[in-house]
Amino acid sequence: MAIEVSANSFIDVNYFNLMANVELVSITYGQAFNEIRLIYLINSAISFMEKFCNRLLKARDFSYLPADISSYDSKNSIFDGPNGNIFRFPVIPVNGITTFMISDETIIPATNYNADDGYVLYSSKGELYYYDGFDYGSKQNVKVKWNGGIVEGTDDYGQLQYIQYLLARQLFDSDPINDIIVSETFSNYSYKKASIKDLADYLGLPVFVFNRLELYRRHYFS
Repeated sequence: MAIEVSANSFIDVNYFNLMANVELVSITYGQAFNEIRLIYLINSAISFMEKFCNRLLKARDFSYLPADISSYDSKNSIFDGPNGNIFRFPVIPVNGITTFMISDETIIPATNYNADDGYVLYSSKGELYYYDGFDYGSKQNVKVKWNGGIVEGTDDYGQLQYIQYLLARQLFDSDPINDIIVSETFSNYSYKKASIKDLADYLGLPVFVFNRLELYRRHYFS
């Protein structure tokens, strides 16, 4: 079975070769070892980036309905009712909401400035204001079908493509004999306990890579 680039990745093998300015890895029928190795490193890089940033990055759909096979994600679509009038999404920005339900009641966008007949979405902040609140104390009563994350064509998308390329390239250029060790250490490294400079030194990358990635890090979600 062929190994594929993660759907959540910002780059693929073609982008990697383009940035390298040379075809370092050829896409072949049956997949050569070097292609498999690169795809594994690309997938490891995006996994690392999302763990470091404490949130999912690339735009995707989220649904609370198991029938929506490709987008069903109960962790990111079914929530306990929060206290107060503000609901915070776990992924930003919020690109669109298909359905927003509170205790099985569908809530629609507000139609007036008083926001007393529906919700108001602040998409870039990932916050939704609803005057009547969310039935605080209820469990798993807020259900949302939505799309969130960074979309292609934006400056942020381009920044994260470049960062992912640098991470994958650093691993790709490592000694092939030690590649498995480097990759495993990269995947499991306790980066949250280290400073950005320590992490940059450890992975052999410029500090600016992690300074840029830090801009996408979400601190108030654990």
